[in-house]
Amino acid sequence: MKKIPKRILVTGGAGFLGSHLCERLLENGDELICVDNCFTGNKSNIYHLMDNPKFEFLRHDVTLERPFCRGFGLTNQIQRASVSVMSNLAEGFERGSSSEFHQFLTIAKASCAELRSQLYVALDVGYISKEKFQTVHKAASELARIIGGLKASVRKQK
Repeated sequence: MKKIPKRILVTGGAGFLGSHLCERLLENGDELICVDNCFTGNKSNIYHLMDNPKFEFLRHDVTLERPFCRGFGLTNQIQRASVSVMSNLAEGFERGSSSEFHQFLTIAKASCAELRSQLYVALDVGYISKEKFQTVHKAASELARIIGGLKASVRKQK
């Protein structure tokens, strides 16, 4: 089956981890838009990618746009990651095979990680209180642990 290239937005792409992610995605044939404010990242990390026609770099700081409570981006991403967890659990279960269910459990667990990462961003920029962060982060971590246990159980049935 032929892989269909995707157009992907990578935030923080000029950082150490982000630049390696950009390299990997380009190796897979995907098109990238890399956005970074270069506060901690450095353009030199991605300089070698600049001539690639499938790579576009935008220096931008999305946190300067508007407050979190009115901002669409991070709020929407957190909501989508949360919905992705339960959607992948339901879809994987309904697929009818252990190997497909295992695959969807992997995606659901990754969505938990995405949510926890976004919570750190929201905390770092002052969009949520430390108490709210701890409550939601603890719940997301516990859910990821439970999904991990379910993955191990399903893997034994494959």
